[in-house]
Amino acid sequence: MAKHTQWVDSALAPPPFQRAHLNGEALQELHRKRWGQARVRRCQINGQDWVVKDFAESTVARFLWGRWLLARELRALQRLETVPGVPRDAFRLDRDAIAYRYVAGETLRALRTRRAKVPDNFFPQLETTVEQMHQAGIAHLDLGNLRNILSVQGQPHLIDFGSCLFLDNLPAPLSRRACQVDRSRLYKCWAQLSPTTLGSVRARYLADHYHKHHFKPKHWGSQMLTAVRQSFHNPSFRRWFRKSRVLLGILLLVLVMSQIKAAWYWPGAAIATVGALLQAWCFACIDTQTTLADRGPYSLVRNPQYITRFFLILGIVLMTGNPWLVAGTAVLYYFYAVTRVEREEALLPEALGDDYRDYCNRVPRFLPRLGKLSRQQLWHWNPQAFRKNHGLANLATVFTALALLYVWAFLVS
Repeated sequence: MAKHTQWVDSALAPPPFQRAHLNGEALQELHRKRWGQARVRRCQINGQDWVVKDFAESTVARFLWGRWLLARELRALQRLETVPGVPRDAFRLDRDAIAYRYVAGETLRALRTRRAKVPDNFFPQLETTVEQMHQAGIAHLDLGNLRNILSVQGQPHLIDFGSCLFLDNLPAPLSRRACQVDRSRLYKCWAQLSPTTLGSVRARYLADHYHKHHFKPKHWGSQMLTAVRQSFHNPSFRRWFRKSRVLLGILLLVLVMSQIKAAWYWPGAAIATVGALLQAWCFACIDTQTTLADRGPYSLVRNPQYITRFFLILGIVLMTGNPWLVAGTAVLYYFYAVTRVEREEALLPEALGDDYRDYCNRVPRFLPRLGKLSRQQLWHWNPQAFRKNHGLANLATVFTALALLYVWAFLVS
């Protein structure tokens, strides 16, 4: 409770300085900025050194992920305010930047380059800091980068929480895995810079687990996919998604409007229209909730609605012309669709019996087999089912959204 009150007080207190106080000539670049990353600079205000992490100069990144990453990092730094070795006094400079106290030290990468020795108690203290960070519900996930660990007069400090993960609402296996990643990467740095103080227990842990906890596809791929699927199966996440799906749809529309490009409108609109029309066909083939739907698109695949909805969402996102946003949307939708289908297909045999089991043996889940098509089964449209499933309202909603995006792309922006 006291910690929560401290966060509230810090949020309500006036910021130590504002963007107008930043003098471009006095700002010192701390590392080379790459595309999509924040610009990190050092400044001195009223005799105190600060670090400013700023996305203002990146037009695309600040809207797509910059502000979200800054909000997460600020939240992490404020939560870790009482943990030793973490930057202090973090605050929001404006929507596109955060600031925190500058830590004057030397990175472990620089120490390794000049083959300097760290004190014997350096890594034990760093291990304690990492454990306290985990107890506060945060995993750093980038301790393998020696530029994120500083030595300040022999004392360890952690910086750059842009990749951190909040453990509060994660499934227990994924939370444990994130903490193990931090620990194995810490021991890897330990073995490189102070092997004599690592100890046999930590050395054995490193030998046994580093390859399992390292982010490489050949080691982590299947386990990470399983953990992500468990997250999408999580009941709390599913309840939150059901309550928030209308809001998420509105946010997606706003995001597309902020990034829409006129040259990409028509290709995206064409794909979205195909998806909407195919989804309407699906609505016209579902008679009741207790009758097996095996005609129309359901004679091709068992879950055509998820495929048609994918084309609808993909077409709208494609209007931004941003390949990263399109790829991210496709990945998220894949996990959403696959995990939901897994839950549905576990329940349907009880409701529909042997007919559904036989249907599963005949019809694939997502990818159609075109060799054994039945025209009588394929060409099916039930007007009553279309009206009952609100197909017309669905089409009207889609075309209204497309019209709104057209106006925004060609007449407003």
